Amino acid sequence: GAALMKIGLIPVNMAVADSRHLLSAAMKAEAIGIESLWTFEHVIIPIDYESKYPYNATGKMGAPPETNLVDPLIALAAIASCTSKIRLATGVNILSQTNPLYLAKQAASLDFVSNGRFMLGVGIGWLREEFDALGVPFEHRGARFDDYVAAMRKVWSGEVVEQGEAQRLVAVQQVEKLGASAFGRTKRHQLGQSLDGFGHMGAELSQCRTRSRCRGIDVAAMEDRGEPGI
Repeated sequence: GAALMKIGLIPVNMAVADSRHLLSAAMKAEAIGIESLWTFEHVIIPIDYESKYPYNATGKMGAPPETNLVDPLIALAAIASCTSKIRLATGVNILSQTNPLYLAKQAASLDFVSNGRFMLGVGIGWLREEFDALGVPFEHRGARFDDYVAAMRKVWSGEVVEQGEAQRLVAVQQVEKLGASAFGRTKRHQLGQSLDGFGHMGAELSQCRTRSRCRGIDVAAMEDRGEPGI
């Protein structure tokens, strides 16, 4: 039969006044048939910043810096504890500014406690001031993203992994999905080789499909398998 459209809500971790509201909204979303819940991530938002937000003509985010933004993985873990079917996803976590081993472990753990409902969406980031506050270089974040994705996949594979200068890592649980947001200067032609999906804020569905195909991601095949391709 015809494929059904899947509806998700984003962001569920932003402007949350009370944790009870976060959990009750998640349970209500599951009860009415929402397919997935998605989060945003920023560790900090400066009061003033020169970086240009890519999804608003003003160059600024729509929410003021003081807006409550709950850590995405903690928010989704809390939601996982009070739901059983709805899928949980990051849209996106900023991979290039974090330690990929920590994120690999956290993502796999969240997938484990949610019984396989977690989808990890990652991006390279656009807010230089946030990278500066974390002591992480903003330059070369696209290349770093590629290396981190490869390292995380190897860690999840169950094999011993060498990263950088012969760092040996221990495997963690397998996480099911890895997707990316494609703003910035990441090596876009390589995305299809390392990721399961592609998303772009503010884009029409047809644009997302076209961009996914350009990156070697077979959207039709993913939909046939019941996977969220975009």
